[in-house]
Amino acid sequence: MCEAAGDFMASRFKQEWGDGMGKWLRGVKREAVKGRDMPRRTGTGAGRAFITGGVKVEDREIMLPIRDATGGQHLSSKQLVPTTSSVSGALGRFSQAHQLWDAALGLITAILRYVRVDDEMFDDMLEVMVDVLHEPERRGLKEALETINADAVWLALYERGRVKGIKSRPRSVDGLGFEFVRVPGVVV
Repeated sequence: MCEAAGDFMASRFKQEWGDGMGKWLRGVKREAVKGRDMPRRTGTGAGRAFITGGVKVEDREIMLPIRDATGGQHLSSKQLVPTTSSVSGALGRFSQAHQLWDAALGLITAILRYVRVDDEMFDDMLEVMVDVLHEPERRGLKEALETINADAVWLALYERGRVKGIKSRPRSVDGLGFEFVRVPGVVV
């Protein structure tokens, strides 16, 4: 839709951004990061089964129907014992929060590529998304941001330690007739 409508959508997105789209995007990012960074935890296999089954186990004991060798059935009380199995706290890339974050980044990429964006809105978008710009799969997002303001993108990445600075410094400036000199002990 952004590609087909182009700048016609600019005022609509500006309105939506001010009405809460920016806050929504920050919330989506927060949930995706929270899900990705959840620490691994240990749990009980039996406890998880009963939690997912909807039964709340208060005293860590459960009654199980058991058949004996003669075919008779009786109830047996079993103590739940914690296991040391480790389970992941999140589904990673397959979690709903991460999929929503990917979709939101796709939407923002389309907006940046095809719709005129105000400076304030651009700054907000950059602030929210700068943490993922170094990821190879976000190359399109980075290019879209750089098309609007490459200097702002570079500065935001530099401030977060994602850019080490200018790789090479010119030895001389054309037309001015002087050269840069290295001074021992001075870091430039």
